[in-house]
Amino acid sequence: MLSEQTLKKLIRYRHELHAIPEISHKEEKTAAYIKEKLEQTDPDSIIDEIGGHGLVAIYNGTDPENGPVLMIRAELDALAIEEQNEVSYKSEHTGRMHACGHDGHMAIVLGVAEWLRDHRPEKGKVMLLFQPAEETGEGAERMLSDPKFKEFHFDRGFALHNLPGYKKNTVYIRSKTFALASVGIKITLSGKSSHAAFPEEGINPSAALAELVNKLCEIQKKLSSSDDTRVLTITYLKVGEPAFGINPGQGEAGVTIRAETDDKAKQLYERVVKTIEEINNRFECEITHEESEPFAATVNDEDGVEKLKQVAKKQSINIEELDEPIRWSEDFGSFRKNGPITLFGLGAGEKHETLHSETYDFNDDLIACGAKTFCEWIKSELNEG
Repeated sequence: MLSEQTLKKLIRYRHELHAIPEISHKEEKTAAYIKEKLEQTDPDSIIDEIGGHGLVAIYNGTDPENGPVLMIRAELDALAIEEQNEVSYKSEHTGRMHACGHDGHMAIVLGVAEWLRDHRPEKGKVMLLFQPAEETGEGAERMLSDPKFKEFHFDRGFALHNLPGYKKNTVYIRSKTFALASVGIKITLSGKSSHAAFPEEGINPSAALAELVNKLCEIQKKLSSSDDTRVLTITYLKVGEPAFGINPGQGEAGVTIRAETDDKAKQLYERVVKTIEEINNRFECEITHEESEPFAATVNDEDGVEKLKQVAKKQSINIEELDEPIRWSEDFGSFRKNGPITLFGLGAGEKHETLHSETYDFNDDLIACGAKTFCEWIKSELNEG
C-alpha cells in the first residue's frame, strides 16, 4: 500500500511533529507544518484557519460530483505535560508533549495524502481534516461553526485513536457509543479570609467543601455498584495556601462526569448541580459552579462499522469488537452533527505506555496499518469493482 520509502518519510514526519508540540488553540506551527506537507501531495484545495488553526485538504476523484464525500480526521494539539522520554526527537517545548499520540495520527493521515497523490479515486471526494483543540473538547464545534466550514459536508467520516494496552495493529470497533460523553465542573467556594488566630471573624469554606466531597463520594459509590457506564471523578481540591497564619476564605474543587449517552451525562450533571445547590443553602459561604471541556458521546454509525469490518476482513487486518465503550472522551463525536461518523481504535501493544503519561511515545509500527485501513476504505467506497 505504502512503499518502504514513504513509511520512512512518515516516521520522520511523526518525529518532527513530536518535537514541536503545541497545546489546544495554539497549534500554529503544527498547522503550518501540516499544510506544507499537504501541499506536496497536490490536493485540489486547502482551506486553513478554520475554527482556529484547523485545516482541510480536498482531493477530487475523477468524477467528483458522482460519489460520496469521505472525511478522515486527525488532531493537531498536544498536552501540557513535561516529557521524560530520552529520544532524539524529544519535545523542544518545556512543559508540553504529544502524550496522546496525535503526532502519530497526523502522520497516518499524511500517509493517506501521500497515497492520494498517485491514487485518485474514480468518483467522489476525500476530505482530510486536521482539527485543533481536541483535548479540550472545543475544536470540532469551532470548526463546524466557522463560516469557512459551512461550504463543506461529508457523507461519512472516519477517525482512529491508538489504544495502549491492546494488541498491536488490531482494529477495535464498536457499534453505537465508542467513547463516553463527559464534562468538567469547576466548583468555587467563596467565603472571607481572616487571621488564623481569629477564625470567627472569617468564613472558612472547609466544612462546606468537606460536606461536598462526602456527598459526591456517595454518588460515586452508587455509580460504581451499578451496571451502567456513568463515572464521577473528583479531580482536584483546594482550600487556602500552605500558610499557618491565615484562615482561608476561598476553596475550589473539580469534578468530571462521564456517561454513555449525552442524555445520561446531562442527568448526572444535573444531579451534581442539585447537590451543590443543597450544600450552598446550608453553609455561609457562597458556592458557584461552571461547566468546562464538554465532550459529546462519540456514537458510531452502524453502517460505517460494517464497512470497516469488511475492509479489515478483505485486507486480513485483525479486528475485534469491544463489549463496552472506551471510558475516555473524544471530540470527534461532535462531527456527527455534519454526517455519520465512525471512530475505531488501533491497538498500540498490550504493554505500551499509557496515554497522557510523561513517558508515552506513539508506536511508529502503527503508521502503516492505520494508513492502509483508511486507504482501503477509500478504495472500497469510491472505486468501482
